[in-house]
Amino acid sequence: MKLHCLEGERTQKLKLKIKEIRGRFLRAFIPVMLLETG
Repeated sequence: MKLHCLEGERTQKLKLKIKEIRGRFLRAFIPVMLLETG
């Protein structure tokens, strides 16, 4: 039971990390896209 709880917590942290990395990537990428198109 405790193991399952830990697994869920790990998944949650991983999702947060992925979201953070994706957000950072998008913030870096969008200006480049705008420069390319504009």
